[in-house]
Order: sequence, then structure tokens, then C-alpha cells
Amino acid sequence: MRSLDLGFRGVICPMVGSRAESDAFVAACRYPPVGTRSYGPIQAAFGRGRDHTSAAEEAILLFAMIETASGLANLDEIATTPGLDGLFVGPADLSLGMGLDTFADLTDPALLAALDSVITVALDHDLVPGIHAPSPLDAASMARRGFRFVSCAVDDDLLRDAADAALRATRDAETRGVRRTRSPSDTG
Repeated sequence: MRSLDLGFRGVICPMVGSRAESDAFVAACRYPPVGTRSYGPIQAAFGRGRDHTSAAEEAILLFAMIETASGLANLDEIATTPGLDGLFVGPADLSLGMGLDTFADLTDPALLAALDSVITVALDHDLVPGIHAPSPLDAASMARRGFRFVSCAVDDDLLRDAADAALRATRDAETRGVRRTRSPSDTG
């Protein structure tokens, strides 16, 4: 509820393993009479009053994260949750939950079979199949496989890579003796 009150337009709930857990998740994110979310918008992302609640119900996306053996076993039940918009796979935890020898290997036949079942169940229930893929190449592969919502990077990885690139560029410029020329906006 707090994330939604801050104006987020979507929530991915981790470790959903049953219909009851999916029901509780959706209820916490939807206003009455559909759910139990309290009216406490910190940021008026959608307006105020009844306009806010109806706009929020239409705009917010809710994904149950399938990353456990029980979540995989209960896919059909979870997918029937009213108000749920999609199923999102966490391949690292799912591979652990399935007891696979490989870790988040998006080429492992057993993991791929599980991913295909998530896609099939999601589409059969008019839900969006989603997945986290650890690289742009993996993301493209998962999109071709049938996932419609694919995350291709993690924010802390992107920030670390950008910081590393900036540090390398600084060291390279220092090594080559490159000096910055003054621009008209410089003072001093």
C-alpha cells in the first residue's frame, strides 16, 4: 500500500506460492469493495476522492512473482486471482526452488519447460507473462519465447557499470594528460 500511495503504478509481489497469497497481495493493492487498500495517497498521483480510487484501479498493474516450487505447482490457481494482471518469473529463485544444478540458466531445459508453463498459464488466463532476464541478450531471447514484460537489467548493476565507466574515463584522461578546456559557463 505504501508503494502505491507514493505513486508507483505497478507492484511485483515476490514469493507467491498459492492462491491465498495471491488473493492477499491483490486485496492489499485494490480499494474496497474489491480489496482492502486504505485511502491514504501521500502523492496525489491520480487525483482525489473517488476519482483517485477509480483511476488507481485502472492504472495499477499487479504481478505475482513465480519463483518457488509451490508457485510453479499452483500456477493455475494463482492465475485465477481476480485483479491480478500478470505472472512474473524470478529465474534465480525458481531454479533454486526447483532444485536445479544450474543457477538461473535460461538455457536449462528444465527451467525452460517451467518458463513455458508460466507463459501458457498466463496467456490462458489473459495475464501478462513476465520475467527478469539478466542481460539484453537473455531479455531478447525471453521476449522471443513469449514473455511480454521483460526486465533486462538491475538498477544497481547499471549504476555500478556507469560508475566504473566514469572512473575508467577519468583515469584514461589523466594517463593521457587530457585537460579540460574552459567553457563560457565556467567561472573562476
